[in-house]
Amino acid sequence: MRNQASGVSAPMKRATAMRAAERERRDNQREAVLRLIASHEQADDLEQLQIVQNLRKSQVESAFDERIRDVKGLAGDLRIQTLAGELVAYEQGLALQPTAPLPVKSTQYSEITDKYQQFCRTFIESYGFSDLSIVAADSGHLLFSTAGESDLGAGFASALYAGNGKAEAWRRASRTGAAAIVDFAPYQPSGNQESAFLAHPVFGPGRDLLAVVILQIHPAFINEIMDSRKGMGKT
Repeated sequence: MRNQASGVSAPMKRATAMRAAERERRDNQREAVLRLIASHEQADDLEQLQIVQNLRKSQVESAFDERIRDVKGLAGDLRIQTLAGELVAYEQGLALQPTAPLPVKSTQYSEITDKYQQFCRTFIESYGFSDLSIVAADSGHLLFSTAGESDLGAGFASALYAGNGKAEAWRRASRTGAAAIVDFAPYQPSGNQESAFLAHPVFGPGRDLLAVVILQIHPAFINEIMDSRKGMGKT
């Protein structure tokens, strides 16, 4: 007879993992918000700085929440799911080691990605992101990137990418099966420009974890919020 006390069903485990992932994402988001506010705001004294931070915190958190909804919606878009599926099939057909680079200049690769470039570029331009990437969930290969920087085709499973923000976003989202956020830090492929990454799993048929879609943002996305002085008086 099965021990009911020790037996935990797979759905319960997934639900527990999802809740833990959401708590982790919220904690990371909160740290990013506070750091951005502190780095942008200049005040004459600590009391004024606290007032400014309180006024801005909810606005910046709302902006992050909106972008999390953006990446979640993108992961559920049939075009992204189809692109991810075709690229994963392309990668698996090459039988690469996870640390080996993915060929991204072949005719076959171009035939897959060219069909989706316009949609992906229009998306990031419309919503204020700097890059849209797709990473294979299992191997960690960077399958697609609108920016086409030096990391395209990289194997994020390699120790070389241990401190890479985009690679960390892939690790978190693929491990938890939920949305993830990586705080702002210099990103070498983008010329060491400060970048944060928002990631969400892409599921295939049968809810199999297929890939991770990642959106890259720069601190400029909150400049309008941070520069606004509406509702503030002098102290």
